[in-house]
Amino acid sequence: MKRKIGLLVAENVMRQAKRRAAEKGVPLSDVIQEALETCLSGAGNDPKQRLEAYNRFCDHPMKLNPAQLKVALEADAWI
Repeated sequence: MKRKIGLLVAENVMRQAKRRAAEKGVPLSDVIQEALETCLSGAGNDPKQRLEAYNRFCDHPMKLNPAQLKVALEADAWI
């Protein structure tokens, strides 16, 4: 069962959430639900896993144009 809630969210966070919802083609509420579930599960909080992911990325750098790099840097990789 889902419950309707009200919250205050920073404008920049809301813009990012709306952008993510549009990119995925899902409702904004699905993006917020997924973010809360990820946060509450502790996913991405293990420093060892984060370091391993960073090292894998650095070992195999991608060839990106500046626009693609900007999108990758602005994305939340831990969600």
